[in-house]
Amino acid sequence: MNRACNEITGFSELLQRFERNISILGRSKRTFENYSRHVAAMVLHFGALPTELHPEQVKDYLFELQQRSNSPSQSYFKHTVGQTNTFDPFSPIC
Repeated sequence: MNRACNEITGFSELLQRFERNISILGRSKRTFENYSRHVAAMVLHFGALPTELHPEQVKDYLFELQQRSNSPSQSYFKHTVGQTNTFDPFSPIC
């Protein structure tokens, strides 16, 4: 996460808002850390914030993760899919 914070402009601020939203929703610190780690990997892959990505780019990235390994970790994949569905710090809190 540190690398993404240092290399991608605005990522630190996005993470702060995301941490606030995760906390308000009652999720654990560990959930925030897990999701953030996967978001950071995706951000570094694209060199852009998740809010700047087109949904098709995210789908291609997820497909690439799935294809990279003969037996991709379902846990890793679920976290990555989960973070792409919830990592919008601008969305209303439900």
